[in-house]
Amino acid sequence: MQQKKIIIFIIILFLASSIYLFARGDDYKAAPDWWALSFVDPKSNNLNFVIENFDNNTNFHYELLQDTNKLSEGDVQIKAGEKKELILKNSEISSQNNNKYTIRVSLKNETKEIYKNIKN
Repeated sequence: MQQKKIIIFIIILFLASSIYLFARGDDYKAAPDWWALSFVDPKSNNLNFVIENFDNNTNFHYELLQDTNKLSEGDVQIKAGEKKELILKNSEISSQNNNKYTIRVSLKNETKEIYKNIKN
């Protein structure tokens, strides 16, 4: 009898915690002041990237660097709750072997970087 009570208690506890976690699942969208940066296709030689904005500020600045040389830069506006794919021109990518590319994105005083090594 004692074992059945323990099993029932564990099942009730599991169900209650599952309901609670599912209800809170989208809270990250409600919390302001964060943004994410990622490559569209991390495994290819493609340098296109995505910025996902959950901040009230919308003015992003990005730079494309090859090793330490700045190849291009630009500004983009992304509304809160939206994401945008930025497509870089193939002419910005060098045909030399073994290049390290850095994409640096800034918003206010925060800067994030992602890296990719491309071997031709």
